[in-house]
Amino acid sequence: MVIFEEQGDVLVVSLVGEMTISRISLFKDKIDAYNIDQFHKIAVNLEKLSFIDSSGLGTLVLLIKEVKSNYGTVVLASPQNQVNKLLDMVKINKYVEIKPTMEEAIQFLQSQGA
Repeated sequence: MVIFEEQGDVLVVSLVGEMTISRISLFKDKIDAYNIDQFHKIAVNLEKLSFIDSSGLGTLVLLIKEVKSNYGTVVLASPQNQVNKLLDMVKINKYVEIKPTMEEAIQFLQSQGA
């Protein structure tokens, strides 16, 4: 499941459950329907994401690239242990900030320029 919440100029995208190949098209459809191109500061809340496979990871990377190509910033926040291990393994932190809490992610984004 994908939940959107606007907090000032930050869009919070919360991922809930599992992000697997069988759920990727639903994720992409929700992202497209929400028109996230209008946002330049996006925090992806991973707190309730229990599992992500390679397809989910690839989709997350595409989201990051899309936002960055529009001169935006993405921050990942609150990954659970298993998800965090995968993010560490693929060294995604070289391309995107990972914050331990949503509060820190939002503060980081709000400290960035417009």
